[in-house]
Amino acid sequence: AGAAEALGRIGPTAAAAAPELVRALADENTDVRACAAWALGELAAATDEVIVSLTVSLADGQPKVRCRAAEALGKFGGRAKRTAAPLALLLRDRDRRVRLAAIRALGGLGPEADCAVAGLAAVIAQQDKAARSAAIVALGLIGPGAHSAAGDLAGALRDTDPFLRAAAARALGRIGPGARAAVDALLGALTDSKALVRAMAAAALGDIQPDSGPARDALKAALSDADRWVRSAAAEALGRIGPADDVGPALAKALADADADVRSAAALALVGLGRTPPEAVAALVAALQARDRRLRVQAAAALGTIGPAARSARDALAAAAKDADEDLAKAAAEALKAIDAAP
Repeated sequence: AGAAEALGRIGPTAAAAAPELVRALADENTDVRACAAWALGELAAATDEVIVSLTVSLADGQPKVRCRAAEALGKFGGRAKRTAAPLALLLRDRDRRVRLAAIRALGGLGPEADCAVAGLAAVIAQQDKAARSAAIVALGLIGPGAHSAAGDLAGALRDTDPFLRAAAARALGRIGPGARAAVDALLGALTDSKALVRAMAAAALGDIQPDSGPARDALKAALSDADRWVRSAAAEALGRIGPADDVGPALAKALADADADVRSAAALALVGLGRTPPEAVAALVAALQARDRRLRVQAAAALGTIGPAARSARDALAAAAKDADEDLAKAAAEALKAIDAAP
């Protein structure tokens, strides 16, 4: 067991030892088998031999070994897609640790674990909060293939745990348009007592992109939320949902928000919708100094999209083009070219 543990701690550079660890999976000592399974996951040696051997270990008589084997397979991601069905069987294992390991492993497999959606959805109704939370996260990682669980996730938006409610909203967003059955529940979550849940609900609606007046109206109302993250998420969602004639005025009003991040989100949304009032340009110029690196790059690219109408941003972009961040410098340089192009 000690040797297997040592190899696992070395990590991928010890991948040549995988065959020895595979043989150790058949050792008569439980601890040796468990350590070997764990080490194979740490080595990231997802060969056919390793995957098959770990799959066999999912049926080991000792829960410790089953648990370690499941954890290892989950670390292999989509490369272990053939193990989704065997892992799904462990959702009914008699040992709680094994069930949790199986749930998390299925999430690790991502879209390849769509065969386990029904089983994971059933876990949401269980009393075990850790299992419910892990199942919700796993369904989100499966993504669009988990659309049949939208109703179960919508129900989780009423859970007593706010972090679980937020996770459910995030999972629905990851599923995307296939989760339209949960739109009403997400609209209700926009008035949740916790800002994190409201923000996640707004973001999820942007990912699902429901074409409905009630959704747009609720998100426009969320632009006045007391929490800046909720307002930012609502602005981004409205930009994705549109249309410009409906949501444009509300986003333009958000350009006067007291928070710079909200103003930036509204400006980016307006640019995406083809609306570029002067206030949007000013908000994007300010965003070039944001702490969020991603936002700085997005702002530079958006100014380039506006083109000659963003000429007032030229000095700020010229400075950004000399930034040490290569992505920002490149985006700013390209934006300058677009701005200087003949109208």
